[in-house]
Amino acid sequence: MLKKQLRNRTVWIEILLLVLVTCLGYLPNLSQATIFRDDWYYTMDGLLAGPGVFQTMFSIDRPARGLFFQIYFQLFGINPAPYHIASFIWRLLMGLAAVWFLYLLWPKRRHIAFWMTLLFVLYPGYTRWMEGFENQPKVFALFLMMLSFAMTLKAIQETRPLPRTLLWLGSILSGLGNLFLIDYAIGMEVFRFFCVAVYVNRDRHGTSLLEKCLAALHAWWPSILIPGIFLVWRLFFFHNARTETDIGIQVGRLAVSPLRTLANWVIHFFQSLTNEVLIAWAAPYGQHLFEQRLRVIAIGLAVVTLTTLCMLAGGYLLQKIGPREDDPLPGNGSTPTGWQIEAIGLGLVGVVFGVLPIIVANRYVGFGAYSHYSLPASIAAAILVVGFVGLLKNYPARALAVTGLVMLAVLNQYSASYLVLLEEKSVANFWHQAAWRMPQIQPGTTLVVNYYGFTYGEDVDAVNGPANLIYYPQPTGQIPVLYRLNGTKQYDWSVKEFLAGGSGFSGYRTHYGLVDYGNILVMTQSDPTACVHVIDSRWPWFAYDDRDQMMLMGPSSRAKNISTTGSPPKLDSRIFGREPSHRWCYYFEQAELAAEASDWNKVVEIAKEVDNRKLHPADTNRLELMPFLQAYGMVGDLDAFDHTVSRMRLPAYNTVQMCNALSTMQKNGYTFPRHIKEYIDSTLCK
Repeated sequence: MLKKQLRNRTVWIEILLLVLVTCLGYLPNLSQATIFRDDWYYTMDGLLAGPGVFQTMFSIDRPARGLFFQIYFQLFGINPAPYHIASFIWRLLMGLAAVWFLYLLWPKRRHIAFWMTLLFVLYPGYTRWMEGFENQPKVFALFLMMLSFAMTLKAIQETRPLPRTLLWLGSILSGLGNLFLIDYAIGMEVFRFFCVAVYVNRDRHGTSLLEKCLAALHAWWPSILIPGIFLVWRLFFFHNARTETDIGIQVGRLAVSPLRTLANWVIHFFQSLTNEVLIAWAAPYGQHLFEQRLRVIAIGLAVVTLTTLCMLAGGYLLQKIGPREDDPLPGNGSTPTGWQIEAIGLGLVGVVFGVLPIIVANRYVGFGAYSHYSLPASIAAAILVVGFVGLLKNYPARALAVTGLVMLAVLNQYSASYLVLLEEKSVANFWHQAAWRMPQIQPGTTLVVNYYGFTYGEDVDAVNGPANLIYYPQPTGQIPVLYRLNGTKQYDWSVKEFLAGGSGFSGYRTHYGLVDYGNILVMTQSDPTACVHVIDSRWPWFAYDDRDQMMLMGPSSRAKNISTTGSPPKLDSRIFGREPSHRWCYYFEQAELAAEASDWNKVVEIAKEVDNRKLHPADTNRLELMPFLQAYGMVGDLDAFDHTVSRMRLPAYNTVQMCNALSTMQKNGYTFPRHIKEYIDSTLCK
C-alpha cells in the first residue's frame, strides 16, 4: 500500500515537472508569435477563397490535412494566437501520451521512461514549430502516434474482451490518423513491432528466438491493419497528383539512374542519422542567442537556468520520497543491464526505419525547412540517447547528463524561436511603414522586397501574404486564388531573371500570381534603424547597406504604381501588432509619398514639422533626408538646400547618391532654379 502511494506521488511530480519544463521550452516566445513563412499562404488562401480551399489544397497528396485545416480555419480564421495555443496543447498531450507509452514499456524503470519523455517533448531537431498553422497536423499526428503506441501495449496487457477490443480499435484509428496526416511516419510501424516484441518477451527467459518472434507476432498482429489499410488506400484507391510525394515516381529514379540514386540515398541516410541522433542535441541554433542584445541573452539564460533548477528540484523530490521498487540500486554497476540494451536497440531500430521512407522519397532530415522530417523518429532518438546515458556508472551522473541535454534542448528551442520572432517583427515593422508610404498599390505590380535581417529565399509568401492581406483582403471565393500583388523570390540568381525580363504566372497549390519584371516596385529596409525606402526610377538612390540586387533592380522601380491619394490602410493588430509611434520614419514615409506626387510644398511643410519635433534619421541613414533635399531644390531655398547637403554629405558615398538622384531628376524632366542647378554642378557633382 505504501509503495503504491509513493508511486502515485512520483507520477504527479513527474507530470508537473513535464508540464513546467515544456512551458519553459516553448512558451517564452510562442506567446508573441504571429505568422511565419508558409503560414502566410494558408492565411491568405483561406481568407480569399474560404475554408473549403484546404480540401482542394491537399487533395493532390494528403487529403486528410484538407479536412483538418478546414476545421481549424472555421474555428479560428486568420487570428494566429489560437493556432499557437492549440499547437502547444497538442504538444503537452503528446508528452502525456508518451509518458503512458513508456511507462507501459518499462514499468520497472519509470524514471528512465520519464527522462525519455522529457527529451522527446523538447526534441531540439524540430525548429519550425513557430509556424502555428502548418505545424498543427505534425504535432497532432505525433500525439496520435504516441497514443496509438500506448493503446497497443495496453491492449496486449488487457485480458477483458470488451476493453481489449476498444483499446485495439483506438490504437488502429489513432495510428491511421497519424499516417493519413504524416505519411512518411510509416517506418515507425516497424518500431511499434519491436516495442511489442520487447514488451511481451521481457519475462520469457529460456525461450528460443523463434518462440519469441511468434509471441511478438501473435501480440502485434492487429497492428498490421494500420500500415495495411493505409498502403492499400494509397496505392490502389488514391491518385497522387504531386510528384514530390508520389513514391512510385521517387523510387522510379532508381531505375533511371541506379548508381547516383543509391549513392544519394546512402549519403542522405547517414546525414539524417547524424542529424537526428547527434547534431540535434548539440543545440545547432543555440549559438545564435549570444549574437543578440544583452537583454535577450539574459532572458534566454534565465529560462535555461530556471529549467535546470526545475530539473534539479524535481530530481531531488523524486529521490527524497524514498527508494523505488523499480530501481532499488540505480546503476551501481558499470556493465549494461537489460533496459540499456533494450533502449539502445529500440532507439536504433526506430531511427533507422523512421528516416528510411524519407530517404527513399529523396528527402533527408535536416534543420530549418527540413526539420519536420525528424519528428516521427524523435521518440526513438530520445530513447536511444537515454539508453547511452544509462551506460554511465551511477544515477547522479545519469541525472546530470539528462539535465544537461534538457538545458541544451531548451536553449536551442528558445534561440530558434527568437530568430523566428525577430523575422516576424521585421516583417510587421516593414509593412507598418509601407502602409504609411503607400495608400494603395496597383494590382499586377510585382514586388521586389528586401527585409532587414533575413533572406526569405523561395518563401515568397513572406511578401505575398502581408501585401495582399493589407491591400487586397476582399474574399473572392475563387479557387485557385489570384494574388493581386506578387513578389519575386530572393535568390542570388533572381537578378539574372530580372535582367532576362519577361513575365509569367507562378504559384503553389491553390494560389497563383503574375511575376512581371517589366512592372516591378522595389522596397528596401537596409538596417534596423532605417526606414522603408521605396525606390523611384525618376530619382533612384540607395542606402549604403542596401543589397547589390536592390541597386541593380531599383532603377526600374515603378513608384507610379502607388496611389498618392487616400488614407493609409489599417493593419490587423493580431498579425502585425500595434502601429509604431509616429517618429522619424512616419514623416519620412509621408515626405516620400508627397515627393512622388511632386507636391514639394507639402514636403517642405513636413520638414518644418520634423524640425519642430526635433526628429532626425540615424547617423548611418542620413540619406533619408533626400526627399527634403529634393523639395528645397525644387522650391529654390538655397540656404535650406545647402544645410541639408552639409548634413548628408558624409560619407563620400552619400555625396555620390545625392548627385545621382538629383541628376536623374533633371533627366526625367524636373527643372531646378538656376542657382540650385549651379550649386549641384559646382558642389555635388563637380
